[in-house]
Amino acid sequence: MRRMFNACEEGKPYVVVAGPQPCSLDPWADRRSCPWLLSLSRWKAAVQPAANVLHEVLYDADRPHYCTVCEVSVANFAKHLFEARHWQQLCDKVPDGRPVVASGLCLWQQWDLPDGLVRFNHLHGQVELSRGSPDHLRPTMFRRSSPSPSRRKLTWLSGLPGAESLDNYNCCKERHALGHSRHQVDWDVFPYLELEGEPSHAAVKAFAWRLWLEHVWPKAWPLLRQLRSIWEMRRPFWCSLCNSSMTLDQLPRHLRSRRHFAALLRCCTQCQSPTQQLDTAELLELDHLQLHISGGASAPSSRQLEVEEFAWRLWREHVASPEAAEFVQEMLQQHEVFEESMVCGLCSENMGEHVADHLRSPNHFRRLLWWLFQGDLMTQPIFRPGAGALIQSFQAFHKDVLTEPLNASGLVVPKGAVRVRVPAGVRFIKPENVCSLKLALRVQVVAPGAGTGLNGDIYKELGEDTQFKVDICGKRGAPYDRYPPCWEHGHPAPNLETWTQELLTQPMGDVLVCGSRGGQVVLPRFWQKVGDQIPPAVVINGGCAMNLPGPKIAWPNQAVNILLLGGQDFFKGQKSSSEYLASTKKCIPVNTRTAIIYVRQMQHVPQKALLQMVLRPLVLAAAAWQFSKINPEEQLRAVTNQLEDAWQAHVLDFKKAHSKPGPSTA
Repeated sequence: MRRMFNACEEGKPYVVVAGPQPCSLDPWADRRSCPWLLSLSRWKAAVQPAANVLHEVLYDADRPHYCTVCEVSVANFAKHLFEARHWQQLCDKVPDGRPVVASGLCLWQQWDLPDGLVRFNHLHGQVELSRGSPDHLRPTMFRRSSPSPSRRKLTWLSGLPGAESLDNYNCCKERHALGHSRHQVDWDVFPYLELEGEPSHAAVKAFAWRLWLEHVWPKAWPLLRQLRSIWEMRRPFWCSLCNSSMTLDQLPRHLRSRRHFAALLRCCTQCQSPTQQLDTAELLELDHLQLHISGGASAPSSRQLEVEEFAWRLWREHVASPEAAEFVQEMLQQHEVFEESMVCGLCSENMGEHVADHLRSPNHFRRLLWWLFQGDLMTQPIFRPGAGALIQSFQAFHKDVLTEPLNASGLVVPKGAVRVRVPAGVRFIKPENVCSLKLALRVQVVAPGAGTGLNGDIYKELGEDTQFKVDICGKRGAPYDRYPPCWEHGHPAPNLETWTQELLTQPMGDVLVCGSRGGQVVLPRFWQKVGDQIPPAVVINGGCAMNLPGPKIAWPNQAVNILLLGGQDFFKGQKSSSEYLASTKKCIPVNTRTAIIYVRQMQHVPQKALLQMVLRPLVLAAAAWQFSKINPEEQLRAVTNQLEDAWQAHVLDFKKAHSKPGPSTA
């Protein structure tokens, strides 16, 4: 063991003495692109030499054999690596579709030795040694790859190396992700990404709108109270940006509208926020960007801001504030992260002692925008105008709670922390910050007809799940909770149709949940306005699939809908189950993406036990169908299998282009 440490340079942490199977990886390639991860036998053949090196190091140092992947103590670490249970745990942590490079970041295991440090990667079998005192070789969160071969020497071993092999071994290879040769195998802790195109204007505008809604718009309510104290209630308020008048009560909704934000973006300049002089006894101005009232007059305007500059301005002021950036820098210094190792994972730049300045820089912000919009984390269609602005952060993610403290590359993560896996890597969230996770699907519940009264506890329970953010829109029994005039016993405005027009001025959720009246009136008006860009919907009672009065509204071809129908629903009338389902299917075009779940015992307002069982999985299935474009048949089968145990019968049916209906259970 000592001769291996002697081959390392003092003070040069993580010199590789046993490398992985040579390969070229796209940053987003999954395990199917890695031959040694296709089977246990292939993985064993590739990792066996590295395991032998590690076994000798641990044996000589008399260190305990503990596996961080399986979280168990073992008698022989090298033998345990090739057991079936360890292989299964490894496959669970790196499933098909998850990038291998990013997944490998959380699969390092480290030991402190008398001569230095040793760490092992469970994914590709790489072993790295650091010579020197463990107290002075603290691992860092990011490592900068060295351009000089003498700085960091790599080798692929079939056995124990000699000191001379570290200098003579040729490890040139073609890197697929970069497309040119390098005299060094580059295993950075963050995948190297090249810019490919620019975010679209609409995407950046949606991102800026989301920032403004989250951080500035809440100031509208203090502003309203201040205006009421200086403004005559009978006088209409005039918005100079939009050239429109409204009452003070209508002002907060107007400020939140897409129309007002577009005007705000047009009027915002480099040196000045868009302001409006108020017609009051005192000379006062309303700052529309920051939503506050001040005295005096503003300076002349300068050039208009580009949308990217506008988003950066909001981001610097409300997200990457000086206080937040300095806090990050202080935390890195407290954890004794070396300045030469402070490399930004997004920009691949050494921040040194200027961490706060870099995190607030325009270059870092542009890289952040590209990472959000161009990576496989999100896709461009999600950022459609008027569809919820920026979708609630990452759509496809998995999280689990740590039952024991974890040492991840020298960073001690406390028990109870949430481990969030996204395609770009792994994030650890402290227990006290779990409630602030912005990784939730925004579920928009259209209250009229959705049973928010009798089943309010079910929706509340869904909202308490950190995976969801539930917004209840509207209220049962409100003045607008009545059918439009084209319906029998319909009413003029306000009604559900006019209320829908107000909803369309606000961001839509990631998933819609509609009841009877929501499916009959609200959802078709959403279709008429946004077409194929409509979010996926869970429609209780299947109101949208009925012979509805009034003008016919086309069912969007790409709309994802999961209809939950009840055998004891009065919508069924005197029809038999087969007749009811047949009439429902006639209202659905063949080329739509629709699933029908029929529960014989379900009433018009679903029973609490039933809704509690199906609401969460149906919302997840609808989201998966929309964003992965894959029919979630297995997820819905699991729902119906649960229903079979507690409820007598159900029917599951799929309607999709060129597909056959699913099986039916009478």
